[in-house]
Amino acid sequence: MAKIDPAAAPGFCWSIPPYTAAAACLDKALFADTLDRLDLSRPRTWFPERGQMPLPAELAGCFVKPRDSAAFAARFEAKGFRLEDAAHAARVLETCQSAGLSVIVQELIPGPPTQHYMLDGLMDRHGRITALFARHRLRAQHGALSNSSCLVSIDPALTAQPAAYLKRLLQSIAYRGIFSVEFKLDPRDGVFKFIEVNTRPWADMALALRCGVDVVAMAWLDAQGRDVPAVTRYKVGQHWISLFPDRAVCQQMIRSGELPVRAALRQWAGAATDIFTVNDPMPLAAEVGRRLTRRWRTPRVYAPA
Repeated sequence: MAKIDPAAAPGFCWSIPPYTAAAACLDKALFADTLDRLDLSRPRTWFPERGQMPLPAELAGCFVKPRDSAAFAARFEAKGFRLEDAAHAARVLETCQSAGLSVIVQELIPGPPTQHYMLDGLMDRHGRITALFARHRLRAQHGALSNSSCLVSIDPALTAQPAAYLKRLLQSIAYRGIFSVEFKLDPRDGVFKFIEVNTRPWADMALALRCGVDVVAMAWLDAQGRDVPAVTRYKVGQHWISLFPDRAVCQQMIRSGELPVRAALRQWAGAATDIFTVNDPMPLAAEVGRRLTRRWRTPRVYAPA
């Protein structure tokens, strides 16, 4: 997070959150404290640095989550670590401490990937949310602690509860700029609970653009001090897929009988994707080349007869 003082940089313009707002979202401990202060729903959270830990019987339903996601991912190439028991938790916390990374422990809300919902948009310099785009996760890449592989745009009326929570949060921290927020619907009480807030354009923005929600153009207008037209309607039922990860997930789900072939084909037909558009095929070509090179360079191991 960069500490930027607009008054100290005349001639530049931007539409970004102030440092205090960004820190309240990105530092997972500050984020949990902010939600507690506002009485907004979130998973149960413990702070090992404050001497807090779940009861031993609860550890198997928890995971270690970094305060700084970027630094954690760079070190471990993971979003977090599932816990098994007290001994395993002690080893994981010691590993994180040795790496100089602060972490929290959080309960893993039960339920499949389909209980994850995202709200994306922009809050302008006047504190007005000019776009609120709702999407629903249909499939995840690999397990509970992973990124989406298939999403669909949904009617914002389906996320009225988390939208109210989000508006309260953003207004309380004087937020400005693009945001992308993840919630999970808790089947135990029917409440949407905050998972995380990203203060940047999100990876699957192609879905929002396909549906008519261009928050990048909105951010440019806001940065210029111009009026930002509000987007009140967008296309629903539009899918987004991460090509290679979702192909693998679909194959597995089709084999297990969890996903009908026709349903998968309908979702893929006309979907926005992570690395391919007709007017820019090079990212897909580069990824295919990278994968072929990796396969060619990896020696094959044959099982004995």
